[in-house]
Amino acid sequence: MYFCNQIANNGGEEGKDMFDEQIIYRSSLQNFLIETDEGIILIDTGFKTGMSVPARKLGAPLYMGDKVDDYMAKVYISPEDADAMKLEGDNIIRVSYKDGRYQNFPACEEIAPGLYFIETKGHTKGNSIVILEHDGLYYMFHGDITYCDATLKANKLSIVFEDKAAARETLDRVRTFIKNNPTVYLSTHCPEVYENLEMKRVMKL
Repeated sequence: MYFCNQIANNGGEEGKDMFDEQIIYRSSLQNFLIETDEGIILIDTGFKTGMSVPARKLGAPLYMGDKVDDYMAKVYISPEDADAMKLEGDNIIRVSYKDGRYQNFPACEEIAPGLYFIETKGHTKGNSIVILEHDGLYYMFHGDITYCDATLKANKLSIVFEDKAAARETLDRVRTFIKNNPTVYLSTHCPEVYENLEMKRVMKL
């Protein structure tokens, strides 16, 4: 568990002076596992191997957890992000978005039955989300579309992006999708995600 102020969460467009740094949102960091007939899929693996992270100590603003093991299965990633991180190897799969549009999103690739890797540029030039269709619901897994559910509802951009115009377009697309489909919104950085997932809570905007 860590915390992020209103400026970081909401200040991407209007600027820092429009928000209050003393308004604090709870934040967190988690990944997701989906069990399929072919194996287990890990969504949002986080940081690349060898990246320096804060030490585990009382009062640390962020703790990444203990390393369990290297994840050696196929890694699906956008070409732009793979190139930016200089990722190489037979297990690095640069997604080609061969399946075209996914509803109101411009490009996708179905990487398992009902599981779609979707292009959502903005936070990074190759940013992506994953949507799982299951039992009439759409589970939207994402890292940095918003840092918390409150920011999604307020229709605000965070202050971290590589392409501001693309980030705004992506957020608009995400909000439109949620309005048109029963969506469980599952953020890497929002501690509400556990409740959203357990309760199959459909996001309302």
